Amino acid sequence: MRLLKILAVVLLAGVALFVLLNLWLDSIENQKAYYATAADAERDKIAGVDAFDRGWLPVVLKFGVSEIREEHNVSTNQGRATFRYTPVFADTLERSCSPLPPDAPVSSPFRRWPGFLLKGDTAGKLRSRNVRVFKCGDFTFAINDEQSGFFWH
Repeated sequence: MRLLKILAVVLLAGVALFVLLNLWLDSIENQKAYYATAADAERDKIAGVDAFDRGWLPVVLKFGVSEIREEHNVSTNQGRATFRYTPVFADTLERSCSPLPPDAPVSSPFRRWPGFLLKGDTAGKLRSRNVRVFKCGDFTFAINDEQSGFFWH
């Protein structure tokens, strides 16, 4: 009976250690950042390289955006962000990126994110809900009429 209790304690300690280790590893792999402005993102240098040059933020975000909330996984190289934008950004996006055709499917690699994106959505369906979708290299952008933007890659 005593041996059984010892085994149970060791097993519980092992499970707790496993859970804590996974939480710690997840926090290392999933990096988050907040930038009040694009200029703040440019000042965020790691080894002399800013957030744009590291590849987590697309260059098109340098113009007319604020409140950038970005997160990415360093292992999978997937990332996403929300931001606020001005008409200057919308104009830059339209000039620098390609709008998705109305029948193009739109999906995100992140489960239930962004919240407005439904299974089976196309660019045309999103446009009918006042969301425009663009492709900029590896990044997909979605902007709405309330000047909120999203991107993922």
